[in-house]
Amino acid sequence: MEKVFEIRLNDGSFEKMSRESFIKMYSTIYFKGECGNVKLGTRKNSCYVDDEIKKILKNGIMEPDDVKKILAWKAGKIKLLESNKETGISYASDWKCAANEIKLYNKEFDIEGFAKYLVDNRKDLEGGLKSDKCLDSAQGVMNKLKEVSEYKPGNMMGTVYLITIIYILSHGEFPIYDRYAKRAIDALYCSLHNESFDRTAPYRSLASKNDKKKFSAVIEEYNRCYIEKLKACFSEEYKTNRDIDRALWAYGHTKTLWPEKKKINRC
Repeated sequence: MEKVFEIRLNDGSFEKMSRESFIKMYSTIYFKGECGNVKLGTRKNSCYVDDEIKKILKNGIMEPDDVKKILAWKAGKIKLLESNKETGISYASDWKCAANEIKLYNKEFDIEGFAKYLVDNRKDLEGGLKSDKCLDSAQGVMNKLKEVSEYKPGNMMGTVYLITIIYILSHGEFPIYDRYAKRAIDALYCSLHNESFDRTAPYRSLASKNDKKKFSAVIEEYNRCYIEKLKACFSEEYKTNRDIDRALWAYGHTKTLWPEKKKINRC
């Protein structure tokens, strides 16, 4: 049976849309910023930058600069309009001052040791994220990434950034995640099961790395509240089709899924 979603548009109306039509329309919006009467609530994306990330996703983390690109992409620290094939990636000013110093949560993060660990141990980390491994194996990788990311006092890397690294290391086996993709998949999942989606419900973030007990089961939580719903909506296609990630990001950024005039908690 063909999966059909009920999509909320910018004007508050709803439109029934097949899975294929949803992916096509919203992955187009991801790059163009709009399609018909649907517009993004934020900046459109760069084909060049997205292709750079796609290469790392395919080939793996081969050098320290790959880690910087990944985190800058996720943190919105790449100047999209100034980045191109001729000049390369253009970083925000607070990521330019030193090769090994970046800022996460407005605090300096010394990326050198973390990036070196990922490059030197890439094969072992990737092995722990293979599809035939259990969730406990992935949690072990997550725990190790958290430990290594804190090798220098003051370094701070939250759960969503760690999952972004997991996404790259697993070559898409574990999907990328943030509050926008979560909001989008919740809405699609509800429409698929003829359930009402509560736009006013506050976003509930994944377990913080600072909560040791909850963080020890964060991969299980991420699997239950996100991956299982993603599979219900898109089967296993999300692992190889980047347009699904793009479409969810775009749909989650259209602001039609969020409460009006209400602050969105940072994930």
